[in-house]
Amino acid sequence: MFHEIISDKVHLDVHVVDPSKDFPFYTLVTSGMSDLPMAVPEGEEEARYAELCVLLPSTWQMPETGARLRTMTTTGPSAG
Repeated sequence: MFHEIISDKVHLDVHVVDPSKDFPFYTLVTSGMSDLPMAVPEGEEEARYAELCVLLPSTWQMPETGARLRTMTTTGPSAG
């Protein structure tokens, strides 16, 4: 998991599910983004609270856990 340690808006984590033989993708899922509403186009108000899910091929070079933590704390989201 990429675990955000410092945030002035919301606490955001990115959960990583490793690939398997049956599903050869890394699955990255956010938790925390939906704590606050996002700006959305008119008529899409129901989508103001959302999380993200990203699939990456199993060949993707994922950082080790320690590097994941450092990456998230140094380049974490910027809610502006």
